[in-house]
Amino acid sequence: MEKFYLEIKYGKDNTAKGYILDLSRGGMAMACPRIINHNTIVEIKIRKNNLAPLKGKIVSVVSRQSKTYGYRLGIKFIPVIRKKEKLAEFIRGEAENRKKVRLNLL
Repeated sequence: MEKFYLEIKYGKDNTAKGYILDLSRGGMAMACPRIINHNTIVEIKIRKNNLAPLKGKIVSVVSRQSKTYGYRLGIKFIPVIRKKEKLAEFIRGEAENRKKVRLNLL
């Protein structure tokens, strides 16, 4: 399955790159190479999509030992109505793409 890479900005000038592990309307899980403190507010930009940057809050950090992207960050989205609608469209489109791929594999 294709990985969706993203970049998050936090603090004054800090950034981290990673990829999406799980995504829903309420939040996401991200594979990341560094620890970011719990409760940190982040700005999220998904590379292969024209979604405006989303805002979120780090709600969990879990180690993924022996992985290149060694941490799993749980991020809860900070709601903005228009952005949530675009996010829902993105999720629906990707779900349809995954179904097509799975059916082709049968």
